[in-house]
Amino acid sequence: MQLTVTSSVFDLDTMDEISLIKVKDFTPAQSAKEAMDRLEGNADLFLAVINEGLATQEKRALKNDTTPWQVLDEDGKPTGPFQGTPANAKAVNGLVLSLAKNVFGYAKEQPIEQKRAAKESALDMIRSNEVMKNGLKRSAAADTE
Repeated sequence: MQLTVTSSVFDLDTMDEISLIKVKDFTPAQSAKEAMDRLEGNADLFLAVINEGLATQEKRALKNDTTPWQVLDEDGKPTGPFQGTPANAKAVNGLVLSLAKNVFGYAKEQPIEQKRAAKESALDMIRSNEVMKNGLKRSAAADTE
C-alpha cells in the first residue's frame, strides 16, 4: 500500500500555483505489539493513533448513515437540514460552460470579467428554466457516498 500526501504552493520562480506530492510505501501493522514497537513504546502516542483511527472510522460511518445533512451558514454554523437536490458539479459546470460559449459569447481570450458574466448569464438561464433544472436532476445527480 502506498500513502500519498499532497500540497499546493505558489512558486515564486515560475509565479504559478503548483501541486506537490510525496509518496511512501506503508505496511499495516500485523499486531498491536508491532504498532507499539513502531511508535517506540510511547503509550500516549499509541492511544492518539488508535483514537485517530477510531475517529476516521466514525466519520466514514457518519457520512453513510441516514442522519440528514445540515446546511452551514457563512460562519460555519448549521442552519437546518439540507432539502435540495445534490448534483455532480462537474456535469453542471459543463452545461454552464457550454451555454456560456454557445449562447452568451464566452471566449477563452476574453477578460475574466466578461467570462464570469457569460457564465453567470448561463447559470441564470438554467435557474429560470424548469425543463433544464429537471434535466440536470436526472443527468447530473450526485453520487451518494
